[in-house]
Amino acid sequence: MKVNVNFVITSVKEFKLNITNSKNMKRVLLLAICFLTVTFGFSQTETITIPWDFFVVPRDDPNFGDQSIYDSEITIEVGDTVEWVWEGGGFHNLKSVEGQSMETFGTPGDTNSTFTAPYTYSYTFTVPGDNSFQCTPHLTLMYGVVTVVPEGTLSVSNFDVNNFSISPNPAKNYFTLDVENFTENSTIEVYDVLGKKVLSSKVSAMSTTFDVSNWNSGLYIIKVSSESSVLMKRFVKQ
Repeated sequence: MKVNVNFVITSVKEFKLNITNSKNMKRVLLLAICFLTVTFGFSQTETITIPWDFFVVPRDDPNFGDQSIYDSEITIEVGDTVEWVWEGGGFHNLKSVEGQSMETFGTPGDTNSTFTAPYTYSYTFTVPGDNSFQCTPHLTLMYGVVTVVPEGTLSVSNFDVNNFSISPNPAKNYFTLDVENFTENSTIEVYDVLGKKVLSSKVSAMSTTFDVSNWNSGLYIIKVSSESSVLMKRFVKQ
């Protein structure tokens, strides 16, 4: 008996299967289940943990950036969860900033309610956009921003681009970015595997060199954006 199997992938999460005249239906369905298992594995949500204590501020903070124990400006995808874990002996809370956050979240109680370690607060983000957060008793010492991007933006499935190059890759101290169709409005952003932004800069020329000597070893996502396109590639820091 002839078996006709037609697979249609409409997105990372969607999979369609059409079968006609199949005597071996069980085998075909098992194949489909295996495929779905692999496909959904690429779209799993992530949980990012932020230690919540004094001097958890963005690295570009003009007063305390050099003392930051964690860069609190991170980028995640829709559906990802951020977990704030209290550390140290201070009394802290976690509140979204009204007027500067797409979603409202925070620890129970009003702005005067605080908690001490061990304590954990988590929130799953569902709307793209920026979300500022802070500890209300320590506004200048504990704050940050969670930027939420559409699901799949940081996914490895978006790496089928070839109009910019990175060399050397892997690299230990630096890499050079070569952009074929350079425009003045082009930008580069680099994220680690947890979605934390480690670099954001304008691309000032067709060939630009970036110092990565202080980066942790591992896999990074390089995103080059212009007015008309967003392109991504993987980079390995040795």
